[in-house]
Amino acid sequence: MIEKEIRPLDFFHKYLALSKKDISKFKFKNNLKINCPACKNSKSNFEMKKNKFNYYSCNICKSLYLNPRPNSKDLKTFYENSDSAKYWANVFFPRVLQNRIKKIFVPRYVKIQKILNILNFKPKSVCEIGAGHGIFLDQIKNNTNIKELYAIEPNKDM
Repeated sequence: MIEKEIRPLDFFHKYLALSKKDISKFKFKNNLKINCPACKNSKSNFEMKKNKFNYYSCNICKSLYLNPRPNSKDLKTFYENSDSAKYWANVFFPRVLQNRIKKIFVPRYVKIQKILNILNFKPKSVCEIGAGHGIFLDQIKNNTNIKELYAIEPNKDM
């Protein structure tokens, strides 16, 4: 995969600039301290600070996560009013959609399907959190008999 096929630099730099502006104009209050969202472990290591946010890695599963994280009300406000989220949904993502399907979503689906086959696991339903335009769920819909597909996406433009 060539980076510029899924993330053209001019579009991506504009998105990053909008993201920085969004982060500076939104006031995240009442941030929540959390354990690892993947395995619930309470032990973690500080990894980095980026744009006023602290990132930690879990000592057990090695997941990288934001801690403390904004509460759900602040996240909802951010996604509803964020210029960077609107730009991603309406300009950036449509520009690279076909390449991202081919280079990211199809291989991701194939990999997960192989794992499910190895485990002999046949899910009856799938829920994708942060589903964006639902492209990954489209792969499932077009390639399986799974009828119950659920998408959760906080950005109304997506």
